[in-house]
Amino acid sequence: MNEKQICKEARRVYSFESRLMLLMEECAELIQACSKMLRDGKNINHLSNFAEEVADVEIVIQQVRGKFESSIDIWKKVKLGKLLKTIEEVK
Repeated sequence: MNEKQICKEARRVYSFESRLMLLMEECAELIQACSKMLRDGKNINHLSNFAEEVADVEIVIQQVRGKFESSIDIWKKVKLGKLLKTIEEVK
């Protein structure tokens, strides 16, 4: 099973509400990992924990995005356009 299939199966097995709760928890853990990285980014334990938490958040986002995929894709295009404009202004 690939990543998309696994996340689709998770959406089928678990309630949307449980995935939202998990997303909040994983985001909180990522915030904590970011804080540790800023404090002491050279510590290999912090680097590993940061990477793990990013992976967790990406996986849960993939699980919840199925319900809102088209809206999320539209917003991503808008936000990426704004980011590109900001980058070009900085150059």
